[in-house]
Amino acid sequence: MVEADPEGVFAEVFGQSDAEDWTDAALNADVNLYLTDDLLVKMDRATMAHSLEARSPFLDHVLMEYVATLPPASSSQASKRSVCSKQACEA
Repeated sequence: MVEADPEGVFAEVFGQSDAEDWTDAALNADVNLYLTDDLLVKMDRATMAHSLEARSPFLDHVLMEYVATLPPASSSQASKRSVCSKQACEA
């Protein structure tokens, strides 16, 4: 069995990001690694095991593209998160 170096994989994806800010680069790596290779797979297996259908509404590509255009400071402040969510739902 080949052992993967999680930090090395993350560092490689992080380094390949064309994001201007480190938070955007980290979010990009998180979406491309943790979300697709771990969270979505686990949810899919768990729901299929119980004959359920699950949706992740905040993973809509239009919403994710919109959120990616927001400045990093707006996503890091808790008080602005609900405002951003409301604006995104209205758009």
